Amino acid sequence: RTSAHQLLEKFGCIVETACHGREAILMIGNLCDADSYDVIISDIRMHDIGGYDMYMQLKEMIGDPPLVLMTCFGYDSGHQVVKAREAGLRPNAVLLKPFRLDQLLQMIEDTILWKQS
Repeated sequence: RTSAHQLLEKFGCIVETACHGREAILMIGNLCDADSYDVIISDIRMHDIGGYDMYMQLKEMIGDPPLVLMTCFGYDSGHQVVKAREAGLRPNAVLLKPFRLDQLLQMIEDTILWKQS
């Protein structure tokens, strides 16, 4: 989280971070404009909520959220990615850790372009 935050700021992005999934959901819910976030990046495993549950809550709040889910080496023991994709998450909205900077930037660009379409 910290590394991605620092890297993205170097590229001129305005970055907000949350320590937990529910904190992120509250941050998004407290905005007057649901389109305030161009991209939301979340791990599939957090201390308080899984990626699928986060996707479903965001989907209920803002329609089709610009969510990118991250997972280590493609390992998804709880099938969070599969369930989120079945519920409507874009097929190319998964970032495998460890990732390179160019992969992160490409995922962000793809998500912004998808959101604009």
